[in-house]
Amino acid sequence: MREIRKELKTALERDKVVIGTEESIKAAGSGKVKTLVYSANCPSLIRERLKSVALTKKLEVEQFDGNSVELGTMCGKPFAVAVLSF
Repeated sequence: MREIRKELKTALERDKVVIGTEESIKAAGSGKVKTLVYSANCPSLIRERLKSVALTKKLEVEQFDGNSVELGTMCGKPFAVAVLSF
C-alpha cells in the first residue's frame, strides 16, 4: 500500500502539487503529473471522472484517508481541497 501522506508531503516540499479538480485534469492531460488524489468525502461523480482520466492517461488514482478539510490543511491551505495531483 502506498504512503500517500508521505509522498504528498514530499511533493509539497518540492512545490510539485496541483490543487483543484479542473487544474489536476489539465495537468494530467499534459503529462505534468503522475498521481491524482481525492479526499474521502469527494463526490462520486468527481471520483469517477478522475478514474476515467487516469485510465486514459495511465496515471495512478489514490484516495486520501481524510476529508477535504484535512487535505486542505495538509497542503497549508485555508480552504477544503477535494482533489489534487502531483
